[in-house]
Amino acid sequence: MDAYIDLNYQSQSLKAERIFGQVNFSDNTVDPATSTISMRVEFPNEDKTIFPGTFVYVNIFVTDKISFIGVPPQVIFEDQLGKFVYIVDDKNTAQRVYVKPVYESRFFVLMKLDTLKEGDQVIINGLMRLKPDLKVTPTDVTASKGVDAIIKDNNLVPLKQ
Repeated sequence: MDAYIDLNYQSQSLKAERIFGQVNFSDNTVDPATSTISMRVEFPNEDKTIFPGTFVYVNIFVTDKISFIGVPPQVIFEDQLGKFVYIVDDKNTAQRVYVKPVYESRFFVLMKLDTLKEGDQVIINGLMRLKPDLKVTPTDVTASKGVDAIIKDNNLVPLKQ
């Protein structure tokens, strides 16, 4: 499976770079303390810029062939019944919709097209004041705050350069 690592250094003397490699091991157990899985990626390291055993974030682009709805992780709430988001209904009121995430990252959360539908407006601002049936004035910020924008802004598009 293809993967890549983005190296972003605090030092000004080292340049940020993207290194492509191959996943050759992935643990199937999630560490409950960190919510992470262990995996090994082999990649070229001729200039020895990365030391063995260094912790890095590995980005894996699995597929773009399955339809998912994506939202930023900070808009998902949780109560005793499960995880939910607020959407705008046809009367411009906030409605709670329970969701079942299938993939979560620090940048976005993906859900199948069963609870949220294509075209649903998920509320992402003013979250602390929200409650069901609250009148809202929606503004479409998909181009600047949507998952596609998050992917582009964080350079997550897996294109070899």
